[in-house]
Amino acid sequence: MKTDLHLLVATQLIGIVLVACLWSPVGAVVLRASAKYISNTNVRYWNAVLTVLLAAFTNILFSYALGYVSAATGLVKSADSVGTLYLVSLIAAFFIQSGFIWHRARIPFGQACGVTFTMIVFTICLALVVWGILLAVGIS
Repeated sequence: MKTDLHLLVATQLIGIVLVACLWSPVGAVVLRASAKYISNTNVRYWNAVLTVLLAAFTNILFSYALGYVSAATGLVKSADSVGTLYLVSLIAAFFIQSGFIWHRARIPFGQACGVTFTMIVFTICLALVVWGILLAVGIS
């Protein structure tokens, strides 16, 4: 039974790493557009790719560590505590992403938080456009 759990976790981690690597070029375009919109800063493409990739891996490791520690200590006992854990993880991911943008793109931290928020909004809009196209074509 424990082997199945380890296999499941390994499979999830491999999938998450693949998605992070595939998302990084798209995320870099969103980061560059957001940085230009918020702080009028030109971020080089490969710097943006690396920033998105490093932030994604850091957020993945943080989320897994938080989940592991909370499960090992018995912190998660109900659906409410899982929701709180997700909220803490989401807030931490926001600031981790902002920290990477601040450090790697040399944007002040307050503006980096604005860039992160704008990235979220741009990504949601992009997802809605893609979903609308799929609906119009009849795929979804």
